[in-house]
Amino acid sequence: MGTAAEQLANATREELIEAFIAAVDSVQERDRKIELQADKIESQADKIESQADKIESLQHQLSQIQKMIFGARSEKSRTLYPDHPTLFDVPPSEDEPQVETEEVVIQRKKVVEPKKKPVRKELPRHLPRRKKVIELKDLPEGAVYIGKKVTEVLEYEPAKLWVLCIERCTYQLADGTFVTAEMPDRWMDRSQAGESFVAHVVTSKFCDHLPTYRQVQMFAREGYKLSESTLNQWVMEVGNRLVPLYLAMKAVVLAQCYLQADETTIRVLPEKGNNKKNMKSGTHLGYFWVYRSPGLNLPIFDYQPGRGQECPKAVLRSFSGVLQTDGYKAYDAVARDAGGRIELAGCWAHARRKFVEAERSDPKAVAVILRGIGHLYAIEKIIRQKGAAPEEVLRLRARARTLLDKARPQLEALLMDLRPKKPLRQAIDYTLKRWDKLLLYTERPELEIDNNAIENAIRPVAVGRKNYLFAGSHESAEIIAQLYSFMAACKIHDVNPTEWLADVLVRLPGAKPSDYPKLFPSNWTKTVHPHEGLSEEFFLDDLEAKPATEAE
Repeated sequence: MGTAAEQLANATREELIEAFIAAVDSVQERDRKIELQADKIESQADKIESQADKIESLQHQLSQIQKMIFGARSEKSRTLYPDHPTLFDVPPSEDEPQVETEEVVIQRKKVVEPKKKPVRKELPRHLPRRKKVIELKDLPEGAVYIGKKVTEVLEYEPAKLWVLCIERCTYQLADGTFVTAEMPDRWMDRSQAGESFVAHVVTSKFCDHLPTYRQVQMFAREGYKLSESTLNQWVMEVGNRLVPLYLAMKAVVLAQCYLQADETTIRVLPEKGNNKKNMKSGTHLGYFWVYRSPGLNLPIFDYQPGRGQECPKAVLRSFSGVLQTDGYKAYDAVARDAGGRIELAGCWAHARRKFVEAERSDPKAVAVILRGIGHLYAIEKIIRQKGAAPEEVLRLRARARTLLDKARPQLEALLMDLRPKKPLRQAIDYTLKRWDKLLLYTERPELEIDNNAIENAIRPVAVGRKNYLFAGSHESAEIIAQLYSFMAACKIHDVNPTEWLADVLVRLPGAKPSDYPKLFPSNWTKTVHPHEGLSEEFFLDDLEAKPATEAE
């Protein structure tokens, strides 16, 4: 056997062809293996990128859950990078003269002023005062009174239960017949509960978030024991008697040409025999759909068993105008099927919230965007401070429109550089999909920049359901929605809900439908106190003991 060169020289033609074919096959096999390895590497790279996106998305969700449980809820702007450029370059105002600036550095010594002694605030003058006079003991003869030193201390006397004893005088006339004074108007005949009592119970539950079982315990400490079921029946009866007023207020709100809408959940006990599909812990997940008229500053809560598009469609079937909402798709279906009657406006608070949630994953980019949105709200602050007329509002918001027109291409460019599951990309995508709706407020002076006012009206529901947990039935949830409507309106218009409710419960049965708007919390005026002119307090035990004393 010789060298390879000798073997090649001595090989026949057939052997050479066979060797060549074997070499080609070997090269092709190697190329095939390399191609398979490349495909495998590419597949693994795609899988790694997909897993990285999933990890980032899960980390973002975990971050949001931790923030919900442990973190602060504030969304106030924080200037993380003050020297970083903003997304919205702010053009100079037409009213601001162009002035050349020069940077000047001044050094001065800081004068440390002495801390001022804190001044105690005077106690409110409208509070009643009770005097306690303290005399000197063993005062020597000849002492002359020259004045006094007064110290005011704030004290608290718990609210107390008392009984209104209604005595209706009866007379015998000359013809032998008897007449008795008529019973004054009451919220509910033959009920032991007075108007002020049930008004206090309703206010405590829906304003102060005290469940009825806690109120029963509180009344028991005052010596009055009643069952929780009785108290719940009174609350439901209050709601039933307010139905005509609620329907009137709802009709007035829905007749406006600009509404804001949002929704929140409430747990409801299912009816007997109802299957528990899609139920959690044996309760049904219902929804309060809330509609607010910014013009009237009145909210309306409407309970619906679900969150489907049929719920707002039924309520808004005759509404015509602008509906300002978040990005929930049900509202898109409402506007689409309304035949042009409804135009949707976006909410910048919801758009901004998406960027706040993405802040941890891309802090620098988000800081730029949040500063830009901050300029939009700064313009709105100027409008509120000026109390600007509609023409002035449009002029100032034209600056906001200029900022937004410049910002859109930058957002679109940034969107292309981000992976699909990046929180920042999702925030930008949310905003760009609703861009025209978010711009609408710059064209209509009556529109607001966001839905924050309606979210403030909804907030007490979130606190309340943590205490009373659920509604007893769908009918109860409807009554609760009505009561929340009135309580929210009282809060907005700075009306004492207990006084309003105690007064309206008596006046409503005798009122004409045309007079219902006068009883809305926004229009209500306090009448004469129903308990004025009563006698001094007395106790039955004292009255029963008095004859025995006189006999002695």
